[in-house]
Amino acid sequence: MKKLLIISLSILSFNLSQAQQQVHWEEVAIAVENGSAGIVYQLVDDFYSSIDIPDGASVTLEGVVNASQWNEATHILNFIGNAEALAELRELRSGESYSAYNRNITQVAEIVSITQGKTLIRIPGEQGQDVYSSQEWSFYVEDQREFGEAFAELMDSIETDGYVSLGQYTAGESGKTHYIYANYPDYVSQLNTGPKNASEQAAFEKFFKRVNPISTYRGSVTTQNGGNWN
Repeated sequence: MKKLLIISLSILSFNLSQAQQQVHWEEVAIAVENGSAGIVYQLVDDFYSSIDIPDGASVTLEGVVNASQWNEATHILNFIGNAEALAELRELRSGESYSAYNRNITQVAEIVSITQGKTLIRIPGEQGQDVYSSQEWSFYVEDQREFGEAFAELMDSIETDGYVSLGQYTAGESGKTHYIYANYPDYVSQLNTGPKNASEQAAFEKFFKRVNPISTYRGSVTTQNGGNWN
């Protein structure tokens, strides 16, 4: 049986060790001028390679491949980790060197949005697994309890190629409350998203039958990993 790391839901068990595994994140979505993606990568690399990123935190630069709803963002700078590590990292995102980094990056890119969230249920991938791409499906959820139970049941009924999680938006989102996130180790895994046999097809159908009455699907976005700093 697949191991589910259940982090925080009123209907699900919660203890101190699981709380310590909780993942928080902040996404800075930016629109990069045509032909300037390489400049942005170099600026991000120069700054985040120059500081000691706290243990338990990481920074990822992702390129937006496609989105089901119109979105002018071309890249996402993602800060991921536990709350304490992200707080330490925020302190390091200051001073003259950070100000210079911001001045330079805003010459070729514009911030579109800043979003924050946290995981509720996690299904880990393999340790040390490289991430090729990621997908995020957003929902407005009216019954968190029912949605969480349905997700946990689905994940216990299918096989996944990488990390999968159910999470909650905590700031910056309008009309969206929860998301399902998955990452993939390669392009083949991304293309094979979804049910792989009749049993998994039935599990997905049961999931949607449960969640459709208590949630509204808001769209998805696919990103490709461009760089990691940790």
